[in-house]
Amino acid sequence: MADLKGDLDAMDGDIYIEAKQLNLRQWTDSFKLLPEYHIDTLLDTNLWISLDDGDISELTSQLESRDFYIKNTKNTNSWETKYLSTNLRYHVGSDNRILSVTDFYFGKEKVPDWPMDVNVIAQEDDENYYFSIDYFNFIDLKSMASVFIDKDDLQDFGEVKDLKLLADVYNLYLEMPKHADQQAIRDKLFLQATVDNLSVFNRDNKIYVAGLYASVRYNEGEAVVDLASSDTSVEFSEIFRKPLFARTLQGKIKLDSIDDGWHIFSESLWINNDHIETLSRLDIQVSADNDIVLDIQTDFQDAYGKYTSHYLPVGIMSDALVGWLDMAITDGFVPDGQFILHGDLSDFPFDNNDGAFQV
Repeated sequence: MADLKGDLDAMDGDIYIEAKQLNLRQWTDSFKLLPEYHIDTLLDTNLWISLDDGDISELTSQLESRDFYIKNTKNTNSWETKYLSTNLRYHVGSDNRILSVTDFYFGKEKVPDWPMDVNVIAQEDDENYYFSIDYFNFIDLKSMASVFIDKDDLQDFGEVKDLKLLADVYNLYLEMPKHADQQAIRDKLFLQATVDNLSVFNRDNKIYVAGLYASVRYNEGEAVVDLASSDTSVEFSEIFRKPLFARTLQGKIKLDSIDDGWHIFSESLWINNDHIETLSRLDIQVSADNDIVLDIQTDFQDAYGKYTSHYLPVGIMSDALVGWLDMAITDGFVPDGQFILHGDLSDFPFDNNDGAFQV
């Protein structure tokens, strides 16, 4: 149904379309729609479109799709699901555009892949992009996003994939400036989210982290990570012999971007497990060329000596020192103590008195 007026290439009015069991592949192939994508599905939809001078000013749709499959013919990435349903609304205003997606659901018809129906809002005005989403699973989102990544951008996207990042993300909100270079984006970006069960593997540095729970807020070059984790593990094979475990990991960490490097600071970081309980103050500076300057002070209690070898940073210690400590500390209980590490990590063990390492 349609109510239109005006020239063919500049019409005003409204269009309503209702379709059942629409074979989308036949339509896209016949009318050469979205030639860069191969889309195959049976689609039920109600679609309202308002035109203003030939351009879409408003679009509202209800979609229900079975055996949905989409493939990017340029980068060959694809995504599929047995069932998908959602509501869409697209609005063009005088100075902004808004796309809202409500009740987004996919998986099997009665067994969703995500634990909740999801709402998404994407908006732009003359100065910024805005994006919010209730929930997403990072590995699923990577799979979806890979279909829409330009071939030229696949290398950068591949670097993100190589991190092997896994997480459930809740209540993400992002605000990013338009027409800005990388530094301006870093300085003006705003982001906040809650991250559940984060794990990440950095292949280059051989660092693996799993079981992190945190709220994250990034604003104008400063990030604040509020940790409230349990059963967290960190594996840093080039420094420590074995993975490090924390039954509890709590505290706020601030990260500032400074001269293409980072300043990492925490006034109070509490960690405990069956071997030891610690309360630390951190002040770490990482330069653009990965020079690391540390200022760490840790108070510890209830430390069991037989586990000392787990926590020795053997990757930056001499073989002789490691061997002596392994021989010297075999058991015992330390009710309380203090650890201090101060200086440039490349100068460790500070033979020239240009740093401090004390227990």
